[in-house]
Formats: sequence, C-alpha cells, structure tokens
Amino acid sequence: MKRCIKRFIAGFSAIIMSVTTNSMVSALDNNSNMENHVEQFIVASKDTNSGEITYKNFDTKLTTNARNNKVNELSTPAYQGSISQEEEISPNNVIGNDDRYRITHTTDFPYRTICRIVTYWDKDNDGVIDNTMGIGTGFLEGPNAVVTAGHVIYDKNLNMWCEYAIITPAQDGAGSAPYGNTRSTIIHTSTAWIESGSADQDWGLIETQSDIGNQVGWLGKFWTSGSLDGTSVHVTGYPGDKPQTMWRGNGSITKSESARLFYNCDTMGAESGAPVLNSSNQALAIHANGGSYNSGTRITEWLFNFLEQFN
Repeated sequence: MKRCIKRFIAGFSAIIMSVTTNSMVSALDNNSNMENHVEQFIVASKDTNSGEITYKNFDTKLTTNARNNKVNELSTPAYQGSISQEEEISPNNVIGNDDRYRITHTTDFPYRTICRIVTYWDKDNDGVIDNTMGIGTGFLEGPNAVVTAGHVIYDKNLNMWCEYAIITPAQDGAGSAPYGNTRSTIIHTSTAWIESGSADQDWGLIETQSDIGNQVGWLGKFWTSGSLDGTSVHVTGYPGDKPQTMWRGNGSITKSESARLFYNCDTMGAESGAPVLNSSNQALAIHANGGSYNSGTRITEWLFNFLEQFN
C-alpha cells in the first residue's frame, strides 16, 4: 500500500474551534459525500483536575482536501522512545484452545507503549470516590497522550464521566510499574459516543501529567479507505481474567466496515482500548467489543487526523 508521510498531512493542519453545548451536532456518517460539505464531529472533554467539561468542533476540511488530492491512506511510524531497543519475545505460554500468550518482557517495544488504565468513579454522586474501580487498556499515541475506548472513560449507561484515570505503561503483575504511573489531566471522547453509544465512535483519548511517551515511545497508526480483510493483526492488553498481566492474541481481520474492524484475535474483558496492531506496530483500530466476535473502532481518516495533533 502506498504510504503518505507525515510531511503531507502537516500541510493540512486541523482547525479546532469552540462551540457551545446547544450547538452540538451529531457526527456525520463516515461514508458521506465530502465534496459537497465539510465533515465534522464534536469532541467532548473533561478536565479531571477541575471537573470542567467543554466541547470543541473538529473540522475535517483537511479530509476533503486530502481526498481532492487523491489521498486514500495515511500512516505514521512507531516511535521507540529513548530506551534502548530489546529483542521481542516469542510465545511462552498457550492454555488449551486459548491462543493468547502472556507477555513477560513488557519493557520490550512495542509492549512498553501499552498501558493498564484504572479509572475512578463517583457513580452514586455522593462526592466520594467509589470503592470499585474500572479497568481498561490503552496505548501511547504521543508524549503525553493515551488512546483507549470511549466506554473506558465515559459510562454511556449512567451518562457519566470517570473522575480521573491512572495510567501504568508496561505493567507486569501487582505493584509493577517499570516506568511509574501517571495521572490523567484531560480526557476526550466523541459526543456520538456520549449521546447514542455509537460503536463507530467508541474511542477515547487521555492526556497525562507526564511526558512518558518520550521515554517509552508510542505506536504508529494507519488509515486506509480500502478493505483490510486478511491483514494479520494482534491485540495485546490487560484481560480481566489475568489480573494485572499483559496478554497477546494473534489473528487477522475478518471484516472491514467504514468505521469498524472485525477480527479473530482472542480477547477478554478489560482489554477495551487495546491497540489492534499490524506487523509494523501501527494501530488499525481500538479494541472495543468482544463476545461471539471481536471488533474495534477503526482508525478512520478523520480519527487519524484528530489523533495526529497529540503526536
């Protein structure tokens, strides 16, 4: 596939402008004819220090410009950070028909960019943080930005944000934090997730206090308008049945939709937000749903461009 280097998209910097709550609009369908209008979506953000919630309109005019210039895919490379690269490990454990295997050398790249996320909530609105925490997975997108699923930070059933999140890259067991922990500062998701629970926009982004990505690196990402069926991928995260340890499932993409990808990698609960990675350590999707099938929110052109500002 043809790759477009970051130098191209730099010429199409995204326009971000504030809008009020009553002017919010739903995200337009990803297959809309963008030659006749500008696609937009609204990003809701919560400051986890002050509690302030704001809304911004992400204007994807660069999407229209790119398509007018016959661009149909964009990519960014993975960045390995300032730590010396170590050799990646091979599978060390297979359990019955479960094809997942544990990653023990979590400080190897790309695994050190994958984070365990613990979210804290006040679900009864009594002003006191609950005893029960939320667990999810995320991956570094830039120096201080972690991508995850929208439902990790915003509970659609309760229409409620988490109070804050603690992020631990490369955790390997209880108390393990080879690069320390970092706290959320601002968390983001789409109003399409908040308003309707749209699986097409079940994505989130957590800005963090520390620039941990400069040390451990971050993953690349890849967008294409074409089918990804048959592409070899793996999903690596922190499954709930293997507490506080990192596990990987290999597979391939079985179905490509405009805003979702389906795959046969083995996953479990709490891996929501894990990257769906190709062989170049580029995220193709954000794992979000399991069950009889596994699927993730696809890195579409507009999501690619939104995330790019944090790289």
